[in-house]
Amino acid sequence: MTLANAPDTFRRDFRAQYIAIMTLPNSQLLLWLLSSAKQPRPQSRAAIVHQRRSEASYEVESSQDSIQYTEGSLSQQTNHPAGLFSAREAEDEKLAQKPSLLQKPSSWISKVSTIAAQDSMAVQDGLTTLRHLLTQQKPRIPCHLKTGRNSRATGWPEPTVTIWTDFELAKLNESYGHILDSAISESRLPPPDPATHAITEEKYVKNLLLWNNALMQQTLQPAKTRLGLAPGTALQYRCSTADSSFYAKIPTGSSNLVVDHVIALDDVTLPHLVVGLGRPSTKWSGRKLANQLPAPGVEVRWPIRQLANLCETAETRYGYIQTDEEMVVCCFSKSSSGGWKAAIMPIPWTKYGDEVLTTDLALWWLCMLAMSDPAHRAIIAEDEMAGIGHWDGPIYWEEEQIWIRRHRYSKVEVPTAPPSPPAYEAPSPGNPAAWMAAVGLHADEAFNLEDPGVVNVNDPVPTSVNFADPNLPLNLSATEPFNIDDYIAFNATHPG
Repeated sequence: MTLANAPDTFRRDFRAQYIAIMTLPNSQLLLWLLSSAKQPRPQSRAAIVHQRRSEASYEVESSQDSIQYTEGSLSQQTNHPAGLFSAREAEDEKLAQKPSLLQKPSSWISKVSTIAAQDSMAVQDGLTTLRHLLTQQKPRIPCHLKTGRNSRATGWPEPTVTIWTDFELAKLNESYGHILDSAISESRLPPPDPATHAITEEKYVKNLLLWNNALMQQTLQPAKTRLGLAPGTALQYRCSTADSSFYAKIPTGSSNLVVDHVIALDDVTLPHLVVGLGRPSTKWSGRKLANQLPAPGVEVRWPIRQLANLCETAETRYGYIQTDEEMVVCCFSKSSSGGWKAAIMPIPWTKYGDEVLTTDLALWWLCMLAMSDPAHRAIIAEDEMAGIGHWDGPIYWEEEQIWIRRHRYSKVEVPTAPPSPPAYEAPSPGNPAAWMAAVGLHADEAFNLEDPGVVNVNDPVPTSVNFADPNLPLNLSATEPFNIDDYIAFNATHPG
């Protein structure tokens, strides 16, 4: 049996325990690889993994199996062959063929080594990762309601809806993968139970948002601390309950404003991060809305308009709508004409596993984007808003003498190639010397051919030169080129 066809429970539990020492997050793994560039014989990723495996000694247990891994060899205590790791080793060998093009400064080696040591200790201590908490399997929640109409108000914004194509797992891993794969001392929360969380009344959808709220309380603070976001400022969570014992509110909104979930910072300036609404799937479907684009029907647009109104009140561009079948994440912006725009991405509720974008990962990502900077959650014109996959750079880090690029939201920095030299431009028609005066070294005022210093060889301090008549200054300006045959000193027929 291989890891690919092992039981789901074994595979998930095994990966959660093994991931910290088996791999580093993408950006940190790149840094680790680059550190080998200064060694006499560069190490491949496969060599690094082999070295780390040989240093590891730990046990992974599940309900079916127990595997002892010691001194670089896999001893079989049950019926699992050494082929359990064959898929991972094949991937390591494939990646090992990719050359390391950049060198990494020694201080970065120290940082990555420290993280690797911490992750190794975390596995031995039985810790888990944020990714493990945010990708667990959740059961399908049955909905027994009949179809109905959505809330509506003519004063709500009416945005143009598009698909949020940038909202994908690859971009999340590039920017926040190093945080998701960091070890934390938390246990998985029990997911909602279909037997007790079935949607028999519309108010019971709030139980799914309460699950979202509990999971965000568990996973946002460790990420906030590790990234140093809003230091000294507490996170606030407000979620309406199905029994009406508590109603979430936006302080700046009216008393009758309906909102089901609010995540905010306890701050004065733009405190709200994300707001959420709950809807039964029999009343609304984000996938149905997406399938009707670019001209969706009136009824299917109402929940988006309601969410836009909530985001406008809370002064945040990020919101979501939760149903028993999916979560639809939204990012609102303004068009050049002042109209509203909404980028949406529906994500099925039952998605799970480390290699997919789950609803829990999606909501966590929204909160991290909003928390990265107040300017990154304000509702602004779309053309002024940096995409969630935007990197700044190349940037020269003088202290470490290396080129890097920096993600606009997460601020993670990774080595990159230096900028390309300027493209060659053909000389313009006319005087080539005048063209050269505006590029390269001649762009400096000290070397400007438009107004050169002139030298007179007869002066004690020469100021001009004319080989035909030293007393007559010669204009060497590139804008007024001279013909050398006009001067007798250079006439081959009548040498002077």
